[in-house]
Amino acid sequence: MYADVLGKPVLVPRGEATGLGAAIFAFLAAGTFRTVEEAQDALCLSHRTVEPDPAAVKIYDRLYPLYRRLYFGYGHTTAAAIENDDILPALRRIAVLATSADGVL
Repeated sequence: MYADVLGKPVLVPRGEATGLGAAIFAFLAAGTFRTVEEAQDALCLSHRTVEPDPAAVKIYDRLYPLYRRLYFGYGHTTAAAIENDDILPALRRIAVLATSADGVL
């Protein structure tokens, strides 16, 4: 999903990477490695690349402007009033396109 939302390839570690950053700096502090890069080369997991799905990217590209309007229109108590009568129809159109057989916008 991240790759689709961002429209860019995403690197995903092949395993659990929790606490890896702390471990790298602990090894640096202990003098086991001389540089962050040296520690990364020794400790970091291999990864796989997840490529974005072009059809999903097109859908997220249509959703994002709607999200921004709603977020900035309702996200702050001092926000100016916004016109939002077109949001639900736009979401319905996007849903139909997203679920169509060819998925083409």
